[in-house]
Amino acid sequence: MADNFDYFNKVAEDLRTYFNLVSTGFFYEEVNKSKPELSRGEIKRWIMMVFFNKNYFHDKNFQQFFPSVYGFIRNYKKKFGYKSLAHRLQNIESDFIFNTVCCNLIGEDIKYFTVHDSVCVKDSEKVKLNEIFDNEFQSYLHNVEVKLLLGNNI
Repeated sequence: MADNFDYFNKVAEDLRTYFNLVSTGFFYEEVNKSKPELSRGEIKRWIMMVFFNKNYFHDKNFQQFFPSVYGFIRNYKKKFGYKSLAHRLQNIESDFIFNTVCCNLIGEDIKYFTVHDSVCVKDSEKVKLNEIFDNEFQSYLHNVEVKLLLGNNI
């Protein structure tokens, strides 16, 4: 979203809340407070439907929680096709894993292999992997946050 400010007149408070919840890892737990009847797995499936399905019948609650985020998702899918958001997010994730985390592991001469979005190393290298991943993820989040802040001035 930070790369597509043509969808926003300004950065709305719900976008900041969404970013903070996602970047701190508390997104599903916060949504669960408003939907306590759902398990974490059910919430995750519901969110995946909002992001990646071509139908909109399941989106009403998400729109209430995060109206500007929902508007972005819906407009993005309408403009580029409903599969495009999934593809874009997969590209971002794979770029981060392969071109950032794995490149750092190679630089540290750490042997690894990947399985989907997981990076596997020897137990003895786990601390170093976590350090690399956490540092790079914080850097990535900082860059997104800067874009969001700058977007507010558009």
